[in-house]
Amino acid sequence: MKAKILKYFVIILTITSVLMCQSNKAKVINDDKTKLPGVWGPSVNENASFWIKPDSIYYSEHFKNFKYTTRKDSIFILFDGWTYKGTFRFRNDSLILKDQKKEDVFVRFKE
Repeated sequence: MKAKILKYFVIILTITSVLMCQSNKAKVINDDKTKLPGVWGPSVNENASFWIKPDSIYYSEHFKNFKYTTRKDSIFILFDGWTYKGTFRFRNDSLILKDQKKEDVFVRFKE
């Protein structure tokens, strides 16, 4: 009888632990937008592509800032005449931007 109770306790504890880990992963994804600001490029051996500021993104090849907004893991960049719509996520210190056509990986430059 005690062995059966202990077995059920271990099963319930395992299920609870798995569910708690999954809920923590979802929270991290939603909080990642705080990691967006910084200077980003395709690799540390190349020039930076853009600088994400709290309210805009500066593109060095255009010498211009563009406004952007985020919603959960989505990013919307308001270029002249069109809006980029994609998702963002982080892997270690890399930023991954994905739209309908492709996925780009950028590394953070040390400021």
